[in-house]
Amino acid sequence: MGTSSSTSQNGEVTVGRHSPLPQDVQPYQGSFLECLVISIPLKFRSKYNAVASDIDDHYPAISRYLEQRYTLNTFCPLPKSFRPAGFNKVEVLYEAIFSKPVGLTTSQQNGADLLIERSTVHYENSRRARVADSSDIMNKITRRSSEGGRLINLEINGHGVTRGINFQMTRGMGVDILFEIPREATTPKYAYQVINVPFTVIATMRHQASHCDWLGPFLYHLSQGWKLVRVFIDGSRERNGREFTVNSTWIFEKEASKVEDSTPLYEGIIIEYYHKVTSRGSVKTDWGPIIVEMGRRGWELACVQESGEMHVSGLGTVEMKLNMFFQRRIVVARGVPPPTYSSRPSSRDTTLHLPHQRQLYPPSEAPSYPPSYRSERF
Repeated sequence: MGTSSSTSQNGEVTVGRHSPLPQDVQPYQGSFLECLVISIPLKFRSKYNAVASDIDDHYPAISRYLEQRYTLNTFCPLPKSFRPAGFNKVEVLYEAIFSKPVGLTTSQQNGADLLIERSTVHYENSRRARVADSSDIMNKITRRSSEGGRLINLEINGHGVTRGINFQMTRGMGVDILFEIPREATTPKYAYQVINVPFTVIATMRHQASHCDWLGPFLYHLSQGWKLVRVFIDGSRERNGREFTVNSTWIFEKEASKVEDSTPLYEGIIIEYYHKVTSRGSVKTDWGPIIVEMGRRGWELACVQESGEMHVSGLGTVEMKLNMFFQRRIVVARGVPPPTYSSRPSSRDTTLHLPHQRQLYPPSEAPSYPPSYRSERF
């Protein structure tokens, strides 16, 4: 019911260690998923103060899977999978992760076309902080969704403005926003909810620790009828000695006609996964089997996101903890109660705010993140 075609750059991989997979007390009554994990090596090249990539060459392959009625769950780089590929060039391993219900045929689902909007996150840098302006991304999501497009993913595209020759995009980071454009006029439109969740990272020579209530915001929004699309690190951060405060942007979706309906449709779980990579960019672990096995149990991957936690696990090898966000349709069997959710995020320090408009920071000031998250709907 699923396959994984993920391989490392040297072919020697094992499944990374991870937290236990969920076990169903009663057999799940919903659809099971066929999952594909496709490795796509991208070439990044640096010239003067800019970085560019060949990402556009790979979108036709992604479109072909969409034509086969697969859903693109996420398209993301494997963390730290940078390998030299010539003068001022590196190769970065991306993975496209697809799924579709087992047994689904072409005639059972309306088709959709892939549309890519290109955007840039601009940075204002000071001595202690970097502030990201992602307003262009949000404006494009608003416009396309109002026209009937459905957000699939947004990801770093390898284009950006740098300082120096180390491929670090300190002034501007290119982002591609992927949409499904339905071919049927009767397809529902979607509304989107955006929240900003800050987390702290404390760094030492051989270890990074992080602190964040990842599960609370996730389960809270699922309990209100939303579905997670993407968790995205926008690049905003503030430094205080060895401690960094980093911002993550979470995007949830709901059918526009049901925005005021808080009936939960999805249950969710986060699998903690440990990704191992060498200093030369060779990936030593494979998350593909976990994604395939979760699909067999009906769980759909929303995204994979770095937690900020990592440590040196051997000579020239780093192990990083990643968060794998899974969700699946709530299908209640007879005599089995639906999953329960708390009425608010689980962290005692987490409160929910609903401002009328996005908070913007003056370019000359560092962000001062509160111990809560901010939310906005559009």
